[in-house]
Formats: sequence, C-alpha cells, structure tokens
Amino acid sequence: MPPRCLDGFVTAPAGPPDCDIGEVDPVNHYFSVACTCGASAFGAESNLLPHFYLRYETACGVITLHCTACGRVHDCFDPARHGYDAEIDHFPPQPPYRGEHKRYACPHCGAHAFAIAARFQYWPAEEDANLFRYFTLTGRCVACAVTSVMADVECA
Repeated sequence: MPPRCLDGFVTAPAGPPDCDIGEVDPVNHYFSVACTCGASAFGAESNLLPHFYLRYETACGVITLHCTACGRVHDCFDPARHGYDAEIDHFPPQPPYRGEHKRYACPHCGAHAFAIAARFQYWPAEEDANLFRYFTLTGRCVACAVTSVMADVECA
C-alpha cells in the first residue's frame, strides 16, 4: 500500500528505476504513478536546487504533478506534511523553501513530460506506510526515454 501522499493518483507496485538513486536499502517500496484519467505522463513543478551528487537540479519543496492529458494538478509530496519527521511532528521543514519555483526539465534533452515513479525507503520492520525515511521521485522522459532523479529527500 502506498503512503497517503500518493492518494490522488492511481498507483501500482513497480521495480527500481534504471538510474542512480544512491544507497539502495533493502526496505524500499516502489510505485508507478498515473492520473485518474488513465494517462501516465506528467509535468512536474517544485522549488529546484542543484543536487550535490547528480549535478543537475532536483526538487526540494512541494512537488506538484500536472497530467499532460487532462490537465489535472495534484501535489505528490510535501516535506512539511509527508514522511517520518512530518508524521511525528519532529522538525518538519517549513515553507518558504529554498530554490527557484519552476517546471522540472529533463537534464538530458530539456523536455517537460515524464512517466513518474516513487520510491519510499523504510527502516526494517516499519509497518506504517507513511513513516518513510527517504522519498525519491524519478521521471522517465517521454521525449528521450532517459530516467532522472527528480527529488531525493531525507524525511527522518
């Protein structure tokens, strides 16, 4: 079962993405994300900052997904509301977030439409789907088929 941050989407279990997502802890849950209209391509917006390791911009605030088929807009992650620290009210980050708020662009070709997948990393034996310690959002570019990390957030 996916965490409540994905409640507004149609999700399905998925495997690891075909890109570098850093440390792969054995307790990971992966989900593909689709719109309720059935489409699976999204644009994404957030506050973006250069990532120290990936060398391109990743999201560091609220992440909003826009369905490219029907135009539906829905938040898929908010660091002040989702993840371990936010769930137990233990120092969740508060807006305003650093970085410029803008559309995420494929670091390979600059396009703005992606097939989305989310990874939630947990401590061993954690049973509450909302108490994830890391959130990673990946997008496979619709134009060039390159998968990139759109967000990599420590939540605990």
